[in-house]
Amino acid sequence: MTTYSKLTIITEKGYQSDKFHLMFADADDCDMDEESIKRLLCSSGTLDGLRGHGLINRYAWDLAIYLHAVSDTNQYQRMGMECSAAPTVCPCLFGKDCTLTREGTILAAADRYNRAVAEESGATPDSWSGVAEHVSTDKEPEIHTCVCGKGFVSVYALKNHVAEGWVGSSHNRSPECRPRLGIAYVISDVSHPNPYQSVLAAHAMRVVSRSTEDEPSTSVEEQCITAAMSKLNRIAPDKCEALLSSDSLSDLMALKKACMYCEMTARHGVRTKEAGELGIATLQIQQMCARGVDFGKMHEAACHNHEKNGTTDFSQTVTARQNHSCDLLAGDAAQYGRSHELDFYGGLRPQERATNFVASAGVPLFGDPFEQVGWLAQRTRVTRRLNKESRQPECQRSKATRVMRLMEK
Repeated sequence: MTTYSKLTIITEKGYQSDKFHLMFADADDCDMDEESIKRLLCSSGTLDGLRGHGLINRYAWDLAIYLHAVSDTNQYQRMGMECSAAPTVCPCLFGKDCTLTREGTILAAADRYNRAVAEESGATPDSWSGVAEHVSTDKEPEIHTCVCGKGFVSVYALKNHVAEGWVGSSHNRSPECRPRLGIAYVISDVSHPNPYQSVLAAHAMRVVSRSTEDEPSTSVEEQCITAAMSKLNRIAPDKCEALLSSDSLSDLMALKKACMYCEMTARHGVRTKEAGELGIATLQIQQMCARGVDFGKMHEAACHNHEKNGTTDFSQTVTARQNHSCDLLAGDAAQYGRSHELDFYGGLRPQERATNFVASAGVPLFGDPFEQVGWLAQRTRVTRRLNKESRQPECQRSKATRVMRLMEK
């Protein structure tokens, strides 16, 4: 991009003295005042970079001008960009009032929803054990509901609906479309001769479902790290040795990089789903290290995994049996909480312990942001294409989108 003043031809064509003529890298040109040039340079980087690489062209500049003109309007909100009506970073991160709310959704009356769920026939009002599952038929197909109240006959259609939601709008998978999650840990003294009397502490609890997609097991296991390290910090004596055993290699690698060796860069931290949880666990581990506690890690498959693979040589070891007990405890804990079900629903609410995150339609996108944004853009594109075709006669619809239309049914 090059600029030169038009002062020499003011008298001939009547240009103002503060106008400049810009030649872009693609040979396009335009007139611009001094303030516009400042905004152009500030939004695009250094002038040397522009000259060397041609980062700015006329189309990019026109887009920047358009985005500046529609700031804080419905167009801005519809494009999914941050505005005053829907900030990407919730103000509660800076100590202000939280903007995440369930107003205008089917979950606004929390007491009514919890009461309706608790009235389902089952063994106890607080347990999902014994509650009959809904069986879909041709006359009564299974309906997947968005919190806005709209129902869909497939999860694929529901996900596309959530993806195309405006920034600031309330769209998310309803609680019944999410998995119930539980965590458990066991702390024991391996030097005790009796494995049943060696248990020092054990705890199981149900945790919040946060993801808009299927919840990965690694996320839940990393939440368990924080709970286990907090308890261990309270009961572990000084200068002891702690062996951390898990049947998840991903869990152990996150524990090593984020909590023990602190090898995680800022880029890796953003791409780690439970970075906030691991930060709390890191603090607990550092406090124990200051008291002389040494840590070790060990991967040990649970005994049911040994039997499943036909290798039962080490299925009766203490660590394998305790891993198995953690699975049983977590599975049992996930069945409770039906009387206050919305307490375990992570949609439209801030995460308890979180770092900065990217949001879509007010819903935090946890995990790898590059992957999440890519999937979101793909779903939005598919949905808008299908919506456009739905307004056309059947004979004029594209055959290439037939599979996508069938997936929505």
